[in-house]
Amino acid sequence: MKKAVTNKAVIAIAVVYTVFSVVSFLYNLLSHNMEALLYSIAAPFLLFIPLLAYRLFRLAPVPELTVAVIAFCFFAYLIGIAFAVYRKNFWYDKVIHGFAGAFFALVGMAAFYYLKADKKIEWERDRRILEWFSFAFSLLIGVFWEIFEFAAWKITGIDTQHVLATGVDDTMLDLIACFGGSLFIAFCINRSFRQEKFNLPLKLFESFYIKNMNAGYLAGTGEAGGDVSE
Repeated sequence: MKKAVTNKAVIAIAVVYTVFSVVSFLYNLLSHNMEALLYSIAAPFLLFIPLLAYRLFRLAPVPELTVAVIAFCFFAYLIGIAFAVYRKNFWYDKVIHGFAGAFFALVGMAAFYYLKADKKIEWERDRRILEWFSFAFSLLIGVFWEIFEFAAWKITGIDTQHVLATGVDDTMLDLIACFGGSLFIAFCINRSFRQEKFNLPLKLFESFYIKNMNAGYLAGTGEAGGDVSE
């Protein structure tokens, strides 16, 4: 039953995303905003990001993660760019960067155990290296994103970093917001691994781990299966 409900959630959020993509296309078309119109046309293709990632890395689909990715694309891309909310509300951009920092820190957790040979969760042994790995992974993504935006400005002339208007202020505030989101997840990892159970902010990683890493096998317990938060 839980799987059916989760899959319905994936379909529901994909439908909502698609409807808003159509609305943004019509809005920008009627507004004669050609730049935003191109963003609206590209928006539906972002729905394929989770599917491509699962296939590329040979992962079992995780409905909770799919919902999270689509939701992030909805607020970060569709609302922020296609509907131009970033231009209308300066702090909306910083909130999104904060959530991006937290999200990619969770991706960093997944990458850590994806690369770990035995895939086992060793609460005390993994704690320090995992929090630093996830923190650094997220910040690296943040830096690469800012480099990409800068390169895109030089190539296309579209100044998404507002360099001409703010200098380095916009870029630095983006990185600071990313830093804050990453630091929050690092704190959650530290606390969770001390308590040897996953807290609420790490539930997304837990779902990914159970589906892909070893059915929730915990090092030192001799048990497999079940919920790693118990």
